Amino acid sequence: MAKGFFFNLPAHGHINPTLPLTQELVRRGEEIVYLTGESERRKIEGTGATFRALPYDLRGFSKSPKSPEVDFLLFDCALKCLPSLIETARREKPDYILYDFVNLWGKILAEQLRIPAIAVYPNPVPVRAMMPPAFVFTLIDVLLPLGRRVARLRRELATRFQRTPETLVEFLTDTRRDLGIVLTSERFQPRREDLGPAFRFVGPCYPVLPDAPEFPLELLKGRPVIYISLGTVYGDNRRFFHRCIEAFRDVDCRVVVSTGNGVAPEVFQDLPPQFILRGFVPQWEILERANLFITHGGMNSIHAGLYHGVPMIVVPQGLGTDQHGNARVVESLGVGQRINGHFFRPASLRAHALRLISDTSVRSRMDALRSEFRHSEGPRRAADEILRFTQNAS
Repeated sequence: MAKGFFFNLPAHGHINPTLPLTQELVRRGEEIVYLTGESERRKIEGTGATFRALPYDLRGFSKSPKSPEVDFLLFDCALKCLPSLIETARREKPDYILYDFVNLWGKILAEQLRIPAIAVYPNPVPVRAMMPPAFVFTLIDVLLPLGRRVARLRRELATRFQRTPETLVEFLTDTRRDLGIVLTSERFQPRREDLGPAFRFVGPCYPVLPDAPEFPLELLKGRPVIYISLGTVYGDNRRFFHRCIEAFRDVDCRVVVSTGNGVAPEVFQDLPPQFILRGFVPQWEILERANLFITHGGMNSIHAGLYHGVPMIVVPQGLGTDQHGNARVVESLGVGQRINGHFFRPASLRAHALRLISDTSVRSRMDALRSEFRHSEGPRRAADEILRFTQNAS
């Protein structure tokens, strides 16, 4: 039995896909110590791994995915946590390090102690050519006070740990990995030819999450169901939800809207009677009954839509995220429609929705994809790759 340290951020999109992988490693006799935010303790302990809270306030990572705030948090966390992490690792002697690809401290810890390292990607691997133009990040560094603080943190991190200074974009798009485990299909990877053989696309990992919120599923019978969600990070987009309400105000269907943490459902007044608007809903149970999924295009959401065979309208929200690439793939496969997240009109959204619900050719293509994604062996294949790599490295 070998021991692995697993580092991750306390964000659903990063944590949830790793839960089946962690459980599979534990099932095979590995001792996994999982270090992340306290909010994820129950999920991690449910896999059989040992949970430890990373010695840093990680709550900021779940509030905003936008640079330079997260840029600052990543470098600040690395500087403040690495001394104690190095001391702990020297004492406990893990055999390998697993780290979500944005966890800079996991990579540096492995470098410092010369431990085999595996980067885990819950979404397609970021490719430099697909990122926003470099001058955008240069302007952030030069013009914004927080950006200038980040530049100082980068230099300090490089000096203290004798590394070449690197920006966040340089770190995220560095493909010089010992092993990269990508928890999705190669279908979604842009510029696959830019990646070396160290990257293994094992397919999606579907977590079984406890305590799904109660929901009146009996109300979803008898007419088409449209499910709308922007995930847990972008749910503060009130304008988006207002447009959705207008789009389907007079449509004979049941519309379920999940707003996540971003905005209280009570904010939306004069809701049509066919709408059910909640902060959180049992997504998988609703997708089992849905005829259309309107989503921001995060990888976990796309996987869930494909698993259940639900046509999708993808409305990407974040600059430089994988959502835009995911939307293009969904559209190219003929199982959904990509629309602009900022400039769409309610009438256009309604027209796309009604077309996708009624188009039998879309349903036929989705049925074929559903079989592929429903039979994914992502956790098993990922564990196979990790154990083969660590055994060869020992």
